[in-house]
Amino acid sequence: MSNTVKTHTAATYAAQQRRRDAEGKARDSKRNAYIKAIKTKQRQLGMDDETYRAMLLARTGKTSAKDCTLTELGVVSGYLSSQGAVAPKAEARATGKVRPGVALERQALRSKVNALLGELVRVTDITDSVKYVNAICQKNGWCSAIDFADPHILHKLVGALSRTLASRKAKAHRAAQA
Repeated sequence: MSNTVKTHTAATYAAQQRRRDAEGKARDSKRNAYIKAIKTKQRQLGMDDETYRAMLLARTGKTSAKDCTLTELGVVSGYLSSQGAVAPKAEARATGKVRPGVALERQALRSKVNALLGELVRVTDITDSVKYVNAICQKNGWCSAIDFADPHILHKLVGALSRTLASRKAKAHRAAQA
């Protein structure tokens, strides 16, 4: 008898199946992202459903994006981009929607912080107000950035900015009188 190792065990088959399932989920996720981007580009170009399906048929030979391969979806996405559509993420960047939205309970405090920063920029030589606020948060050990600040930290930040603004205004006033 030879010393052979069993390579086809139930555990091996199960591991292979898990790997195939994970690859399938990743493929489906990528496919859904492509289809979502294509549908967004379709809306941007103002294509009705009939025109969209005709274009899809001409480019891929299929009438539904669900039936297309990833390569075919890439071709369709590229064609729509060449017609003037912008990728959804690029569109968000172009319109300035890069920073995350503010939760309702924080909006008033963030507005106050922004107002104080505007005043501080006017009085001092601060150029990047977001960097300045993030540095205050990090220096005091409150959080790494204002985007992660909870209402309690925002209250502290409003106080710190108010004190800094009052100090800078008083300093400017004394300098003007001298």
